Amino acid sequence: MMIRKSISRTFLLNMIIAVIIPLVIMVFFTMSQTYKNFHKESTEIRENYINAQKAMVKNEVEKVITLIEIERLYMEKYSSEKFKSIKELQQKILKEIGEIKFGEDGYIFVVSFNGVTLMNDTQRDLIGRNIWDITDPNGVKVVQEERKAVENPEGDFIYYVWNKPSESMPSPKISFIKGIHDWEWMIGAGIYVDEIDKVIAEMRVLLIKEVKADILRNGLVFIILIIYFTFIAQHFSIKIKNNFKVFSSFFKKSETDSVPINIDHLHFLEFKTLALSANNMIELRKQAQEALKESEEKFREMANLLPQIIYEMDLNGNLTYVNKQAFKAFEYSQEEYEKRI
Repeated sequence: MMIRKSISRTFLLNMIIAVIIPLVIMVFFTMSQTYKNFHKESTEIRENYINAQKAMVKNEVEKVITLIEIERLYMEKYSSEKFKSIKELQQKILKEIGEIKFGEDGYIFVVSFNGVTLMNDTQRDLIGRNIWDITDPNGVKVVQEERKAVENPEGDFIYYVWNKPSESMPSPKISFIKGIHDWEWMIGAGIYVDEIDKVIAEMRVLLIKEVKADILRNGLVFIILIIYFTFIAQHFSIKIKNNFKVFSSFFKKSETDSVPINIDHLHFLEFKTLALSANNMIELRKQAQEALKESEEKFREMANLLPQIIYEMDLNGNLTYVNKQAFKAFEYSQEEYEKRI
């Protein structure tokens, strides 16, 4: 009984290992791969978005630089009072720059080399103030970074945190800065990168919801599979138990009877193979018993023909065989001997 229970449990455990565990691994791998793909694609989207925005703000700054160069050439060609015209030109250009807007929060700002804000239409309170030492929440001295950027004749990008006009709160920003050195102006424009981060975060929330839904669906599938395979395991377990009963009955009967196993009652090839071996053993035992019986009969026939007294006794001293010559010698009849036995 214990053997049958052990085999049934082992069979059920093997079914779980063979079916459920590979499915769990497959689902985990699929979900992990989905997240990796999402992370890779979202990173690429973010990089492409930022690169496109950087190209846009650089283009906006280059357009302002071009505008200034055109205005300067015009004033130098037609103005007789050059110094006064330059001041007027600068004021005129700063006013035009203040009116330039692009995107939702895009604008042009101008800061002098020594840190005085010349134009920032979204934060007009800064105009005229020296913000050389202004620091963002991460400790970046923004204007000083701008000053380093304009050392490059082609301009450069800087990364910092700045108040977003539409929300009046600090947000990560990337700005392109280029200098007009004879005027000691730093012309810049920037983009806030939190917009794409918000989109990616929303996409991540949706992905998590989808993954949770997949986990729930797969969980239900697992439960159904476990129930199904448990039922199958129980079904096969019953068959195994029945086969064991057939063998148990056979071994009990084989002690006294030579009844072969009915192979039709077995369901598994392994048990059928064992049954054929057992039946072959029974057949060989039958043949041996028949040969022994035939040998004993021949021995007794020969013993009855001999003139000597021949008899057999068991370990307890009881006679088991007496030949005819013994009956004559002891004046016993066959009937009297059988009565004593």
